[in-house]
Amino acid sequence: MSPAMAPRVLLVNNVSAEPFRLLAPAIEVQLDELPPALAWREAAEGRADLALLPVAKLGAVAGCMEPIDHFGVACEGAVGSVLFLGRMGLRELIAAGLPIHLTTESETSRRLLGWLCREEFGREPRAVFDPSLAAGRLSIGDEALRLRQQRQQWPVVKDLGDWWWQRTRLPFVFARWVVRRDAPASFRQAALQWLDDCAAAARTPPGRDRMVRRSLTAGLFATTSDASLYFERLRSRFGPAELAGERAFLQALQSSTV
Repeated sequence: MSPAMAPRVLLVNNVSAEPFRLLAPAIEVQLDELPPALAWREAAEGRADLALLPVAKLGAVAGCMEPIDHFGVACEGAVGSVLFLGRMGLRELIAAGLPIHLTTESETSRRLLGWLCREEFGREPRAVFDPSLAAGRLSIGDEALRLRQQRQQWPVVKDLGDWWWQRTRLPFVFARWVVRRDAPASFRQAALQWLDDCAAAARTPPGRDRMVRRSLTAGLFATTSDASLYFERLRSRFGPAELAGERAFLQALQSSTV
């Protein structure tokens, strides 16, 4: 990083990163919020010092960035922000050859859906770029939380975090914090302290209440209990179970022929 510039920190621009909005870093940084697909491209091109990136793209940035301890975004079971929404069930949709619209914001979610469909149905659904032509859609983040409230339009809702849990009995890791390999030790320490403080704050009643209030104000949940359950199942600091889930998914991607 240039000594004349503040370190650049990339945060995904959806509710899953809410724990890392609870506290400001103790050092001056340039904090940008981007869609996951754009965040990893910026990091891969050397335009980030610290970033929250999709797990499926960690290999793409491995030459310049590496995980910083075990912080990120994971869920245990249904979390509500990575969803298939359809006019019919996925089994029926695939059998009929009807297309679905796949979000362009998260390759991790697209790869997860593909793996789950191959495991359960033997093949993936047909994809279409125009959402108006689709009988279903894969949606993530704030959009997914808002769409799930439109039950008339999308009567079938399948949570990919829960689907993964039912098949593996493991949490699913969607994103990881990574730092530049050549980052100074002082920046690494400051970044690690910030991540640790945010993860701790997210598990406290005041931190949870603040996240719930912000998400309700944004219209992402219908009730306080829905918002509270979301943040209860969200993981910001990983333990052995989350790391096992991450390894299982990355191994599944490596063994995939798609």
